[in-house]
Amino acid sequence: MPDLDDGTTSSILLLMEALNLRQLIDTTNLNRRLLDLVLMNLDVEFTVAHDLAPFVGEDPHHPALDILINLDLPSDPLNFPSNTNLRYNFRKVDVPALCSELGAVDWDTLLD
Repeated sequence: MPDLDDGTTSSILLLMEALNLRQLIDTTNLNRRLLDLVLMNLDVEFTVAHDLAPFVGEDPHHPALDILINLDLPSDPLNFPSNTNLRYNFRKVDVPALCSELGAVDWDTLLD
C-alpha cells in the first residue's frame, strides 16, 4: 500500500507531543484501521465499547463508539456565579449561513 501521508500524521504527532496528549482508543474497523482520535492529557479512567444503540446508522468501516470517561470533579468546580438573566442575542445570527449549513445536511441518510 502506498504511503499516503501528506505531513498530516507528522503534524498530529507533533501536536500530541507538544500538548502531552495520548490516544485513548485502539478500536479498529473491519480492515483493522484506526479511524477515530480521542485525545486527552488527563490520567483518568475510561472505557470504549461498540455502541449498541447509535444515533445514526453505521457501516462496518465506521463502527459507532461509546466512550465513557470518568472525571472525578467537584459539584461546583470553578465556583462560577449563576446568571439567571442569561439571554441569547438571536439578532446576531448569520441567517443565510445557518440556512446554508442546515440545507447541506442529508437528513434522510442521517436519520435512516
